[in-house]
Amino acid sequence: MKVDAVRAALNAMAFNDVEIVVAETGWPYKGGDDEAGATVENAKAYNGNLVAHLRSMVGTPLMPGKSIDTYLFALYDEDLKPGKPSERAFGIYNVDLTPIYDAKLTGSQGGLANAPTPTISPPADAPTTSGVTTPPTNSSTATTPPSSTTPRDSPTARVNASKNAASLDKIGAGFVTVVSLVVASML
Repeated sequence: MKVDAVRAALNAMAFNDVEIVVAETGWPYKGGDDEAGATVENAKAYNGNLVAHLRSMVGTPLMPGKSIDTYLFALYDEDLKPGKPSERAFGIYNVDLTPIYDAKLTGSQGGLANAPTPTISPPADAPTTSGVTTPPTNSSTATTPPSSTTPRDSPTARVNASKNAASLDKIGAGFVTVVSLVVASML
């Protein structure tokens, strides 16, 4: 119903043609002793039912027959994230691409581990090491070959996690500001 509240606010301000995107939603699959709801069963139910609802095209009371673009949080756990244990346990997949639980993202079992491995061709001017061309690593989209065993707490992982967190913080603050302004204008 929160999506309908945003739709109503946008409509009241004559922004009827602005599309709504749910930028982050999910459920933790584990947590601390004081986080009873953070279980695999609850995460599977929440994300699985969300995916089923979006695929059904039922929509919402204000937007019937429409599936809202929705981004699940998160593909992998964020082991370095501060806060309660559940803050680090929103991942749907393990780092080896096997599912932690079936969120019904694909039509078949097995998750991403059975998906074809993407290939990346580095630019012609990429730096080389021992005659082997290596793609740049200053991007959050840089990949590690499947045979690599780069630890999640390596310096590169920490730098990428920090960059991603800083970017998401900026986006999150902007989104909260916009939603707050929309809701405040309704009062």
